[in-house]
Formats: sequence, C-alpha cells, structure tokens
Amino acid sequence: MLTPDITNLCDLEKFTGQFSDRTCRQGYMQAERSGLIIIEAKEQADMEIAYEVIKENRAWFKRPISISFNDLMDISRLWPVDFFIVANNLREKLAAAIFYRGHSRIVQGIFWGDNEKGRPIMEVIDEWIKRRREIFDFYKKHFQDLQGISLLEEPGDEYFSNRWLTTIVIHPRKGRVQSFRD
Repeated sequence: MLTPDITNLCDLEKFTGQFSDRTCRQGYMQAERSGLIIIEAKEQADMEIAYEVIKENRAWFKRPISISFNDLMDISRLWPVDFFIVANNLREKLAAAIFYRGHSRIVQGIFWGDNEKGRPIMEVIDEWIKRRREIFDFYKKHFQDLQGISLLEEPGDEYFSNRWLTTIVIHPRKGRVQSFRD
C-alpha cells in the first residue's frame, strides 16, 4: 500500500494569513522576499502544467506520482481540487501545488513540487559535490598510512556518494590510535 502524499492541513475558518507551521511560514516568507507570485490555475491547460511540474519533481526525487491528471479531474467531480503555480516576475513557472478541499473549512495539500528553475541550488550543486569528494580524497590520502584509521567508502561501483558527510572510522585496537578511555 502506498503512503498518501498529505503534506499539510489548514482550517480555512481559523486561518489568519499566518502559517503556524514554521517550515511553511519560512517558505512563504522566502517566496515573498524573492518576488514570487502564486497563480491559481483555473484553465485545464494551466492545471496540466501544474501537474507536469509536480510529476517531473517527483520523478527527479525517484518518487513517481501515483495518480494521473485524468484521475485528479475525476476526483474534482466529487470535491474541489485546486491547482496553483508559483512563478517569478517573468511569469516563468517554478513550482506547483495541488490541494483538495474535502470540507468547506479544510484544505489539504496533497502534491507539491518544483522544477529546475525553482531550484537555484541545482546550478552549483555539482561543483559542491565535486569539492566534497576532493575533501574526502584529501583525508583518504593523508590517513592511508595510519593504522587504525579508515574512511567509510562507497560499498560498490554502483554507488556514488555526494560525500556531504565524511565518516572517519577509528579502530583503536588496530593501530597507534588510542581511545579517550585509555
């Protein structure tokens, strides 16, 4: 059984414009500072664009969306389904969200995602990973002659670690390294 993609709930009668969830609040404030606009997609073509942004995002994270656009349209005959697009000041589509309104007072965020334009970090991530791997290689080279110290390697050629964290394993009984307890 698949886990539902419920990301947030909001009681519309109690919503004052302030997000109680810190992550939601920070994301919204960052969007405002960046001059992003939120557009409700009312035409089917715009709804499909919102769906495609989310579908691509999910594929990128290796979590394929488990519902088709046509399925969402069928659901919209039972209760309202709202589509939103987040765009920059050039009206380029950066992200999207889909909400269900299963009750007159409650909206439920079901799907959301961004595209590559909505991920400015992606412009530099390859360089960051390259640098992190260089740091790993530096420590590997400098520790290679020390008995009792090793670095956690990738388990096989089919793995590619971004080396965001480098784990140094200390084996006190295998070399000159002493534990703090000794």
